[in-house]
Amino acid sequence: MIKKLFILFALFIPAYGLIFFKLQPQADLNVSVPLFHFYIVTFTTFSAAVISLLLISSLGVEARPRHILAAAAFAVIGSIFFSHGLATPNALIAHAHPAVSWSAWLTLFGSGLLFAIAGLDGANGLPRWISMRVVIYCAVGGVLIYSGVAAFAPQLLDLIETSFVAPWHRTAIFWISLLLWLFAAFRLWRIWLVSRNRVDGVLAFVAFWLAIATVSMHQFPVSNLSWWLYHITLLVSFLIAAYVLVLEYEQIRQFRLARYYLAISLILTALLALAASALFTQFAYNTLVSEIQTTSTNIAQNLGSSITSDMADVSTAEHVRQLSSRSGSKRLLSIRMTGLPLHSIVIYGSDGVASQSSISELVGVKADDRSAFEQALNGKAAVVIREPNPGAATGYGPSGSVSVVATYVPLHPGGKMEGETIGVLTTLQEVPTLNASIITARVTGLVIAALSMGLLFVALLSVVGRADRIITLRTDELRKLSAQLKTYSEWFFGKDLLEKVLADSNVLSLARRERTVMFMDIRGFTAWSESRSPEEVVGMLNRYYHASEMLFKQHGAIKFKFSADEAMAVFARADQATIAALDLRDSVKSMLKDHDLGAGIGLHTGPLVEGLLGSDEAKFYDVIGDTVNTAKRIEGNATRAEVLASDDTCKALDSKFAIGQARQVAAKGKGELTVHPLERKS
Repeated sequence: MIKKLFILFALFIPAYGLIFFKLQPQADLNVSVPLFHFYIVTFTTFSAAVISLLLISSLGVEARPRHILAAAAFAVIGSIFFSHGLATPNALIAHAHPAVSWSAWLTLFGSGLLFAIAGLDGANGLPRWISMRVVIYCAVGGVLIYSGVAAFAPQLLDLIETSFVAPWHRTAIFWISLLLWLFAAFRLWRIWLVSRNRVDGVLAFVAFWLAIATVSMHQFPVSNLSWWLYHITLLVSFLIAAYVLVLEYEQIRQFRLARYYLAISLILTALLALAASALFTQFAYNTLVSEIQTTSTNIAQNLGSSITSDMADVSTAEHVRQLSSRSGSKRLLSIRMTGLPLHSIVIYGSDGVASQSSISELVGVKADDRSAFEQALNGKAAVVIREPNPGAATGYGPSGSVSVVATYVPLHPGGKMEGETIGVLTTLQEVPTLNASIITARVTGLVIAALSMGLLFVALLSVVGRADRIITLRTDELRKLSAQLKTYSEWFFGKDLLEKVLADSNVLSLARRERTVMFMDIRGFTAWSESRSPEEVVGMLNRYYHASEMLFKQHGAIKFKFSADEAMAVFARADQATIAALDLRDSVKSMLKDHDLGAGIGLHTGPLVEGLLGSDEAKFYDVIGDTVNTAKRIEGNATRAEVLASDDTCKALDSKFAIGQARQVAAKGKGELTVHPLERKS
């Protein structure tokens, strides 16, 4: 009961999060971390695609169609969502790309369709009109077509975004995706109620989670915590499903070493490539920034010195604050900017308010970076690099789509580099090449690391492939040897006893037990065989052995063995032995009659010692005791086609057997024994 309640609670965990953010919008913070999004999403989706493809290739024909389709759905998620990560603005491309939104939408749409088809699977497989192979081929084709459009013709995606169908296209994708996931969850839950297979249960659970993820993606603000929730749900759903699929199907030994290695090497290559790219990018960024800081500081300081030299009467902080009313000050700034790679110049008074600027709109505006302003006011230059921000408020000045370098330097009277600070001069410079250089460095790092690590893993793959082939060959040899040993062991022990031995080795221990022993011997065999060829004798004996063995197994003989024309079997109960003896007599009667032969059968019930006998080097399973000897003596007195049993055996039988009149027979070493012929009751 507690387990069911826990599962029910876990089923709605993503929904609880969305409800919380809906009721507490102030907690639904905007977390815009594009580079984190790029690295995490790219790595996790690539890994998910690789692992899913490993699952598809390893499950084999033994897997249920719905499980293969579920693995294919996660491969679709990883493949399409991978392009979602690659299209992150300012990661590998400098502009917004429609694949960011389209990849997210189609991820849950395409995988939801595959899950819905998986839900149509039943006890007899998928409906006849659905071919799993065709479905997977269509999924692969769809992913390739979309990836091609996103890479080479993104304007088609933009066209849909700006056409007359917008925003209805997104609404349609949302509702279709949601209904597909809910349908899949319901169908897979119904399948689980019948199969009680853990994979079916987990897939139903995951399908419901991804229905909630669809709501998170489409109905909540981008970059808010509620929107990030669908990323987490996708990842956790994949990990749970992959874990139970491997757990369920690893026993069929389809997960080959080379496949494991290939998957792990691809994932490690991606991880190391991304890590190397991040380090390479950081190094390039630090180098470029250092150069930019030095250059921009020199330009700003020289500019500040020349401006205060030209305005020699501006000697106090109050004079700086009144620059906006000084005629010609703006024109001076414009003249000084000529030939310099600057977007604008701003002069701030000691109060942090712009008193003059090359852009009129900025006069009277407060310094937006108070920390850098205070540093310059205290006599030290400060350089601030603002990363591209397409969402920046308009009217700021420099475009929000490129990097901006803001340099703050102190102003001193008369253009001197020391003395009292009377104001702060700020230069704003657009550096479009900085962002492009960083993207180039990131791409270069990725390519170099991926190629170097990829080539290393490819080289090692040949070694692993060779090892895998050797392991596979040896495994097949061991499997064949195991089958042979099992066959030989069944000959040695018998199938039933072997199963007991494998379950409990103590079964072989010597022990005193009550058993019924049966002997059967062909009458006249020696004289008959002397006049026959060895091949004819062996052929007849093999038919005799086969018929006897089949009946011994059928009636649960604990132990049986053959010696020339003699057969012996040990049974746990007298009724088992008697039925086997009567059936055996009837079975071999017609076979032996063709050769003018017959068989006599003797039964005796009593104590004996049963178990492994022999030396340390050679052992065999057998029975020893007077009961065995007595059964042999009784068999020696049976006529052709007669089943003789001792008094002890007859006393152990129930009323369904006809026990004949007692007679005394001579038994070597025993004197006389009382025996009875046995028949079935008519």
